[in-house]
Amino acid sequence: MMPISVDPESKPGEYVLKSLFANFTNVSEQKICIIMAEPLEKPLSKSLQRGEDPQFDQLISTMSSLAEYSLPSILRTLFDWYKRQNGLEEELHEYRPRANTKSKNDEQQRDYLLERRDLAIDFIFSLVLIEVLKQMPLYPALDGLVNEVINLAFKHFRYKEGYNGPNTANMHTVADLYAEVLGVLAQSKFPAVKKKFMTELKELRQKEQSPYVVQSTISLIMGVKFFRIKMYPVEEFEASFQFMQECAQIFLEVKDKDIKHALAGLFVEILVPVAAMVKNEVNVPCLRNFVDSLYDTTLDLSSRKKHSLAFYPLVTCLLCVSQKQFFLNRWHVFLNNCLSNLKSRDPKMARVALESLYRLLWVYMIRIKCESNTATQSRLNTIITTLFPKGSRGVVPRDMPLNIFVKIIQFIGQERLDFAMKEIIFDLLCVGKPAKAFNLNPERMTIGLRAFLVIADKLQQKDGEPPMPNTGCTLPSGNTVRVKKTYLSKTLTDEEAKVIGMSQYYFHVRKAIDIILRQLDKDVGRCMMLTNALMLNKEPEEMITGERKPKIDLFRTCVAAIPRIIPDGMSKSELIDLLARLTIHMDDELRLIAQNSLQSLLLDFSDWRDDVLFGFTNFLLREVQDTHQGLLDGSLKLLLQLLTQWRLTQATQGKNHNTSKTHTVEVYLSASHLRSPHSTVLHAVEGLALVLLCSCQVSTRRLSIAILKEIRSLLKSFCLLQEDDKPMIEIMDQLSPVILESFVHVAASDTAVLPAAHPVDLQWLVEWNALLVNSHYDIRSPSHVWIFAQSVKDPWVLCVYSLIRQDNLPKHCPTALSYAWPYVFTRLQMLMPLVDPNNPVYPKKTSTSGGADNYATLWRNYLILCFGVAKPSIMSHGQLRASTPEIIASTPDSGVSSDTKVIGSPSVAWLLKQLVPLMRAESIELTEALVLGFGRTNSLIFRYINTTCLYVTFEQFLNKKRRERRDLLRLQLLRIFELLADAGVVSDSTNGALERDTFALGALFLEYVDLTRTLLEAENDKDAEILKDIRAHFSAMVANFIQCVPVSHRGFLFPQQSLRHHLFILFSQWAGPFSVMFTPLDRYSDRNHQITRYQYCALKAMSAVLCCGPVFDNVGLSPDGYLYKWLDNILACQDQRVHQLGCEVVILLLKLNADQVNLFNWAVDRCYTGSFQLTSGCFKAIATNYPCDIVTLLNLVLFKASDTNREIYEISMQLMQILESRLFLYSKKVAEQKPSSILYGTHGPMPPLYSVSLPQLSSQLSRQYPELTLPLFSEVSQRFPTTHPKGRQIMLTYLLPWLGNIELVDSGLLLPSLAPSTPSYDSSNPLNTGSPHQLKGSGWGSLQATSLVLNNLMFMTAKYGDDLPGPEMENTWNALVSSEKWSNNLRTTLQFLISLCGVSSHTNLLPYIKKVVTYLCRNNTTRTMEELVFELQQTDPVNPMVQHSDSPPFYCFTATGKTSVASGTASSSNTVVAAQDSFPDLDDTKTAKENDERYCMRSHLMRAHNRLESRYSNSSGGSYDEEKSNFFLIQ
Repeated sequence: MMPISVDPESKPGEYVLKSLFANFTNVSEQKICIIMAEPLEKPLSKSLQRGEDPQFDQLISTMSSLAEYSLPSILRTLFDWYKRQNGLEEELHEYRPRANTKSKNDEQQRDYLLERRDLAIDFIFSLVLIEVLKQMPLYPALDGLVNEVINLAFKHFRYKEGYNGPNTANMHTVADLYAEVLGVLAQSKFPAVKKKFMTELKELRQKEQSPYVVQSTISLIMGVKFFRIKMYPVEEFEASFQFMQECAQIFLEVKDKDIKHALAGLFVEILVPVAAMVKNEVNVPCLRNFVDSLYDTTLDLSSRKKHSLAFYPLVTCLLCVSQKQFFLNRWHVFLNNCLSNLKSRDPKMARVALESLYRLLWVYMIRIKCESNTATQSRLNTIITTLFPKGSRGVVPRDMPLNIFVKIIQFIGQERLDFAMKEIIFDLLCVGKPAKAFNLNPERMTIGLRAFLVIADKLQQKDGEPPMPNTGCTLPSGNTVRVKKTYLSKTLTDEEAKVIGMSQYYFHVRKAIDIILRQLDKDVGRCMMLTNALMLNKEPEEMITGERKPKIDLFRTCVAAIPRIIPDGMSKSELIDLLARLTIHMDDELRLIAQNSLQSLLLDFSDWRDDVLFGFTNFLLREVQDTHQGLLDGSLKLLLQLLTQWRLTQATQGKNHNTSKTHTVEVYLSASHLRSPHSTVLHAVEGLALVLLCSCQVSTRRLSIAILKEIRSLLKSFCLLQEDDKPMIEIMDQLSPVILESFVHVAASDTAVLPAAHPVDLQWLVEWNALLVNSHYDIRSPSHVWIFAQSVKDPWVLCVYSLIRQDNLPKHCPTALSYAWPYVFTRLQMLMPLVDPNNPVYPKKTSTSGGADNYATLWRNYLILCFGVAKPSIMSHGQLRASTPEIIASTPDSGVSSDTKVIGSPSVAWLLKQLVPLMRAESIELTEALVLGFGRTNSLIFRYINTTCLYVTFEQFLNKKRRERRDLLRLQLLRIFELLADAGVVSDSTNGALERDTFALGALFLEYVDLTRTLLEAENDKDAEILKDIRAHFSAMVANFIQCVPVSHRGFLFPQQSLRHHLFILFSQWAGPFSVMFTPLDRYSDRNHQITRYQYCALKAMSAVLCCGPVFDNVGLSPDGYLYKWLDNILACQDQRVHQLGCEVVILLLKLNADQVNLFNWAVDRCYTGSFQLTSGCFKAIATNYPCDIVTLLNLVLFKASDTNREIYEISMQLMQILESRLFLYSKKVAEQKPSSILYGTHGPMPPLYSVSLPQLSSQLSRQYPELTLPLFSEVSQRFPTTHPKGRQIMLTYLLPWLGNIELVDSGLLLPSLAPSTPSYDSSNPLNTGSPHQLKGSGWGSLQATSLVLNNLMFMTAKYGDDLPGPEMENTWNALVSSEKWSNNLRTTLQFLISLCGVSSHTNLLPYIKKVVTYLCRNNTTRTMEELVFELQQTDPVNPMVQHSDSPPFYCFTATGKTSVASGTASSSNTVVAAQDSFPDLDDTKTAKENDERYCMRSHLMRAHNRLESRYSNSSGGSYDEEKSNFFLIQ
């Protein structure tokens, strides 16, 4: 239908009404559509009755509230809607055939549907009328609408003769609804209703008697059955009884039995509420006359069999509303009739007599307050003897609702408590009877116990007198007249029993309940648990029959009484165990009651909380086995519910009470244990949750995580102390991303690996659906990931394995894991028969039974956890409580109750005794599980595993039979030890395989390693797959346990170094391209070779053995040692893992072999000569270990500071920070050696390193440490030939600032008269004010330094200048000669070049000399030209003469005149060191003396460093040979 729009401009009242009614029409239309789609057989009340749809109920209630202000409008609108729906308006009126017309089946079905729709409309219309007409008293002048409602109602009371369609029941329901409408309307418009009823009744009585008339009369009478008499004002009371009197007259006059019965039923419906409201007698003539007119007749008719069912209730009601004397005089006769009919064979008659009895008894005990003691005692004895015959096991009548008997006892107890307890309840509960004479009478005991609870509750709540029993029926609309009664659940203590006067009876009742519960548990408790094999595939209806049914009812009552009544004689643990077992009982109701009782014990009694959780946890471990997955999940849900309700209760208490005081008291009480209250039991439940996380079912894991989250909330609400363990889920969530990262590369999943919105936590890991994928080329995974990917496909198992590593849960949650150990031991033992092939219970794996596979998987998970958390003995008092030696568990099939065994306290020795023989089993799945389980062994019990497994290994070494089985067992043992070594257990200094004092490998494990090596050496030429696996796992094992030992202790591992050497060679043979005998990768045929896992494990083992202390073979580190090529090989590998491994090896070799100079020289040399991979690896190693001298390290830092790789740059800056402190100490040492040195005080702090470029850094260093100029130049000269062109550019770049510290000198230098003079030292010289640390004055140079610098620079230019694409070489020459401090540098350089031209015997050098001169001219054109002109002026022209010669070419030139000028020769020396800022002016003598001192100091410095000189002498004519350009060190 189209949505109804409401004009927003309407008045507020109109808008509200229109909106409400629009909502009503929409909802009604939706409901009608739903009903039309339902089967015809479904009653309308199931869909439309109040209580079925809360939203619709709220809508109707809102209409009722608005009717207070606008009833006429609502009624008119409702009638308009009703008429439109039924097509009663003229424009919509059409004939609708009904089901009684003759039509075909499909048409008949359509008619039924249309009829159902009409009835649904009437149903909805009646519901609304019932609610809105409650406001009719506010609107007295609505006669038109009232008559319309009355006429419509009576129209539906008409009897439809001959109709027998599927809507018959719905028609009766709608008629009853309209009767309810009339009942509401009669409260305010009784005269109109009465008039219509009497008119209709009169018309029917005037008609000739016929079945139709009779049924119509009955239907009419039923239409006013919801009429209720108004007790006030008295006028309306009298008017109502006047109507009753008229009906009574008709009752007396009419002859038809059915009409009499209908009127009798009407009287009962009307009089019962009157009797319930009358607390005292009503002395009103109309009522007295009504009773007098009917009583004798109805009493007489009630004795007749055909009238008794209808008239017994009427006689009862008449007595109930009569006056006291009338009742006492007349009731005994009818009482006897009722008692006699209690034994009637007709159950209906017995039920009617019983209901009459308990109403009469209420009047007698409550309203009239009994008679004399003797008379009352006599009456009560008669009644009780009849209802509860002495010596009988049942009650009279049988099969009646027990609440009637309970009410009877309650009524008696209201006035005669002692009689009710001693004479009735004690007898029913068999109180005082000896145990041998005790008989279980379920019905009687149920009545007695319920009666005691009701009486005690009434007394304790002070409810006063109990109301008269009513029919308690639900009205057709769904409204109920029953008042819901709430009973106390708080324990009735002895003190409270004394207060209410029941102390003398309470003990006997508690004792009786104890006996009853024990007997019931024996009869219908344990034997009907769902874990019992006899109960499998059985429905409760099949099993709860016969004698069991009343026993189950009694069981429900007894359990529901807990904790209201705590059985006397039953301990806490026994009671909790009983309730816990009943939570898996076959009876659904009993299960629910037991759950509620457990929850009440937990929430209402703080001193029971620990016992409840411990008891339920132990029950779950023992009784709910993994073979019953549904029961296990159900029990976990109950445990989660208990924790959740506890948390909610705790939160409520925190709001309502002063939590600070509460916590103070609780912490004080628990101070002796240094723990928060209840933390121990909560950690025990965490241990259980951890065990159940091993489940193969995702549902169980989810529940376990939910339990852990609730425990976290509870622990936080208790204000954790520092001594408390952290909540387990908190640690797990923190570890989850790390664990996922460790194996995500081997996991294949359809979903994204890392969630976008939800962070990776334990919940995400549980939900994640992925598989582990194994690859031979996986070198990234650690050993445990690799082995799990081989044998297990579920990544969750790997997560559990990782969670219980020693640094994870055992470190942060020791208490929870101390409980997890006995828990998982228990579960493991219960599952053992299902996986042990030698056990008779072991299921044979056939095509029809796949359960054994699931059990084996679960058993494997338990095994992993068991060895991860195992303890050598019981470690805490909590474990004694959690798992006592009396843990009893039935066999997993639970088929034979007598086949039980004592699991006992958890024992590692006992576990190994069971498991080690299974290592020889043929099942691969079983042996794989043992490998993973043993491989998870923690360090506390490693010695058990070590001794046991090694014994098996040695046994296999001696066993020559069945080679395949032997090799397989060796492989499995190697995998176990590989996992243990990977976890650091083998190398644990306290409990591992190392000797505690010497840190050497224990003799047993050392012998195992040596024997395995010997075996593999003997079979090294074989290529079987299993041998490949053995080699890989042996390599990984050795590598793992060495890497877990601190570097400082590794040298003690192998007492005999020969074993290290043998292992290294053996592993080298398996390492493929990384063998020490293999060609380097640069010459390897397949440059893209992908390393396999086997080769990587061998390489890793080689590295570990090599770095296990100082090198075992010094030949390997000699200048041409074989290890250098091997290191080059792995460092240059493109695989990042191999390269990283190579870096670690170099780092350790440098650290462990500090005396090996060759090793360090190789590492430094590779930083300049190798590929990027090689140089970065060596540089990282040197940065970790820097035993070299300052100059070498400084040059390396400057060289790497320009690296484009961010990591290398950062390392170089970090190393520079370390070097800065060493430079400062070095300069301080120099100053101490020569306190008067002019260099003292030039050193200052470095600028922020990350904020300067390489040239800036080098410039700053050159100013602060000028004494390092020549050593640095010498180092650069040494590294220059071997580095790559880009490296040469870098060297020349950072060398530039240092060249400014060099003064070139020449002893034979001729100064031109017009040459610029060297600036004398003056503190006010502006050239010296720019930098506070510039060298000032002359005399810093030396002949040797000049020769060294010029020769080396010339060699660099001639040899490598053409390879440099940039201006670096030109900048270098210019930096040397452009110093304004030492202008003679240019002349000295030019004279060196001129001299070099004169002594050269070859012309090959001339282009390079010209190139250098060109460099100089570009930057210093004028000065260079002046110097060249000056040189030309110093030479006279030569006039050659040709003379004859006897030797070829038979002529020669002779000079007639020559002027020779001694050009300054260059000599080799080191540069000077920088001067102080405040160096004073000195006279010539002092200057000469200082020059001598400087020269001595320079000589000292020259001896301290390696220096380079030209290979060519100044006095002989040498030549630069480009093919022979080696530099020689000056010693």
